Amino acid sequence: SVSGEVGESVQVAATADYSDGSRKSVTGSASWTSSNAAVATVNDGNITLVGAGEAVITAVFGGESVSIPVTVAEPAAEPETEPETEPETEPEATPEPLTFQDVSSFYSPAVNYLVERGITNGFSSEEFGVASDIKRADAAVWLAEELGLDTVSAPAAGFTDVPERAEGAVNALKAAGIINGKSADQFGASDPLTRGEVAIILDRAYGLAGGTGDTAFTDVSDRYAESVAALVENDVTDGISETRYGVAMNITRGQLAVFLYRLAGK
Repeated sequence: SVSGEVGESVQVAATADYSDGSRKSVTGSASWTSSNAAVATVNDGNITLVGAGEAVITAVFGGESVSIPVTVAEPAAEPETEPETEPETEPEATPEPLTFQDVSSFYSPAVNYLVERGITNGFSSEEFGVASDIKRADAAVWLAEELGLDTVSAPAAGFTDVPERAEGAVNALKAAGIINGKSADQFGASDPLTRGEVAIILDRAYGLAGGTGDTAFTDVSDRYAESVAALVENDVTDGISETRYGVAMNITRGQLAVFLYRLAGK
């Protein structure tokens, strides 16, 4: 995935693997398209971020294709006027800024929110992992913490593949009827979550209203329709383009952070 601010450019490369075991760069030979030219354009793998929003860049070569989600942050608003008087009270202390090098201004408020609440600390002091797929175990920890569930007294869910750090969260979510496993004894702790699965989980967790199932997305089946519509109607997401929610795509750590941030208080 690619994220950044208006005016930035990112060069990506396409490589083809052939049946004889050889590999060849096909960046200049592939056909490149953008789902939303108002957000991002592409020329021979050079992606230019032109407007705030989300788009998908697709490269096609030899009958095979690959898609790259693109997120462009809203430009920071400048104050129209300077305050005429000094504040009557001392301003609150400004928290130390995060040092994550992979967090753009689009994701920064959401990442700050999660870190300040002690829900996650990122991969390291310099990397949050904003573009990385989130594992089911980590997503369970985030959601249980955000919802304030009882992760100590919840009955054991019976899954044998959940790491100790996530057991309480998974138990609590299962007991609350928010999330299920892949089977009776397998949670799929190390597996990624799709954007469709996350829509259903968040719809259950927050009891979102307004999920009519009526959206412009063409990639959303009946299983996900009401939950995706509920996210859209509650201003949690607009999908990856005007016609695609990205239901089968894995959700990234950055995207889930934004979803939880936007759901805060609902």
